[in-house]
Amino acid sequence: MAYRFWFVLLILIGSSYTVRAQKHPRASAEDSTLTASIHCGPLISPSKVITSLSELPANVRYKLAYYMKDRLGEAAYSQIRFLEGRAVDIDSVLSQPNDIKWNVCSYYLCFAFQDAIAQVGLDKWGQPVNDLTLPEISRHPERGHLISRSAALQVARRKKVLRKSNRPEDIRAELSYSSELGVLRWIIIVRQRKTDFASNVRKIILNAHTGEILRTRKYNSRSNF
Repeated sequence: MAYRFWFVLLILIGSSYTVRAQKHPRASAEDSTLTASIHCGPLISPSKVITSLSELPANVRYKLAYYMKDRLGEAAYSQIRFLEGRAVDIDSVLSQPNDIKWNVCSYYLCFAFQDAIAQVGLDKWGQPVNDLTLPEISRHPERGHLISRSAALQVARRKKVLRKSNRPEDIRAELSYSSELGVLRWIIIVRQRKTDFASNVRKIILNAHTGEILRTRKYNSRSNF
């Protein structure tokens, strides 16, 4: 009886695995989706999670909307979607011994804009301490357009940074704001494993609005994603 029980159990486990594999086919490097973990601001305690802008004081919401419309323009502002945020108890933070060497914000807020995740830090009155990590689209309307991840990967392929042999799990593509350039950038990193502990890494950085190549680099790494 015991033998028969384990035999049936193994069959059920194998069937369950087969169903899951059919529902989630292996993705190609081209189709691998961009994922980003949302964490607004540095790890500071005490703080609480904000799930809706309605949780902000009315005067903070008003100043935030005014600031974002001025920076983005009405069209881009209408595309913004709030993700989450945190409210920090600054008085409690500063009254405790700490080694914080930056200006602590009262509010850290994260938003989605097309494929990008942007963050802004506000003081308790709603004034920006850390600027929104999106371009000043109101002054540069062309920066309201982003090339797709697929288009960015095509550029990486043309430049031999990305190859057909690369596995999806060895490719990282993410959008990052450059305050120096005032643009969003696609940063694509491709890792070619040599051993379990060493890899060849190829990296390309593109202007996410035009597709212009800003930088390419090759190096060896002893770390993983």
